[in-house]
Amino acid sequence: MDKGMGRFRGIFSFVLFLGTIVGSACDSLAGSSEGCGFIDLRSKVPLKVRNQGDISWCYAHTVADLLQYFSGLETQISAADIAIRYNKGLWPRFYRWINGSLVPETGFVRPAIQDALEMGYCPEEVFPSEHWTRISRVGEDVFQVEKKRLNAAISEILDLQRLIKARIFTASKEIPFYYEFPGVDQAAFFSILEENPRQEVLDGLRLKACEGKRKPYPEGFGPVSMYFRGPSMLEHIHEQLEQERPVSVDYFYGLLEDSGAIKRKLSELHTSLLMGQRYDVASGECQYLIKNSYGESCSGYDPHWECQAGYLWVGESALRRALVSYVVP
Repeated sequence: MDKGMGRFRGIFSFVLFLGTIVGSACDSLAGSSEGCGFIDLRSKVPLKVRNQGDISWCYAHTVADLLQYFSGLETQISAADIAIRYNKGLWPRFYRWINGSLVPETGFVRPAIQDALEMGYCPEEVFPSEHWTRISRVGEDVFQVEKKRLNAAISEILDLQRLIKARIFTASKEIPFYYEFPGVDQAAFFSILEENPRQEVLDGLRLKACEGKRKPYPEGFGPVSMYFRGPSMLEHIHEQLEQERPVSVDYFYGLLEDSGAIKRKLSELHTSLLMGQRYDVASGECQYLIKNSYGESCSGYDPHWECQAGYLWVGESALRRALVSYVVP
């Protein structure tokens, strides 16, 4: 399973790959503590680290974090809501047409932000992005409640819908399980699966779950700009961090696992949030604070990087080699 942005994003990110060639001579803060003062934006708006699991919605997790930060919200924003809405766009629909997939897993931060601003936000507690709650019947009036990762839950939901459409189950009380959300009980769940075409099932669930709970973002959210890798890349990112503005970065996620052997396959692009910087005396270079979406566990990361419950301090030279593009709200 690719933890990054997937095959579809690799195809449409060719222009970003060109950026890794033309931007080979990047600026550097390495070798001096000047220009690399300590910045840690975690204290400004605390952002909980989530785990995207085996579904490549890293861009949506990053968008949710960016919007929460810049809006100054205490409420965590649902990344699943953002991703499923984004999947209704032109390129995801094209992907479904050529690949037969009902759930495109890839996306770009800039258009996803624009989509999210138009529709408003749904709280994470209403439409979760890590686990969905499965209620299954195990006996007469006896039910089992369990949490399922989204990729497994989505697969089960689509399989169940096939049976409903085939009239194997004709009423809500007949189905062996359902997924429960605020405002979505067994009857509502059955109706959504019965009435919607397959490609609209997830959208139907998010719309029903978030109904009456969605809120507009505060006014004044500025324009969003995307930049490709270039000679002033790190200098620009540094300026944003100094202004207490985190930056969304697209990079080859191999740098997280092996600081010296970063893979450059376009299918391994990953998106995270940069939340700070500091000068590391031992390595003699600036380090950047990455908020990742692989959960709070520190297993699987290169031991060169200091991991703090899902946040990693990554060296400038490695980031410079892996970075492809970045987005600044």
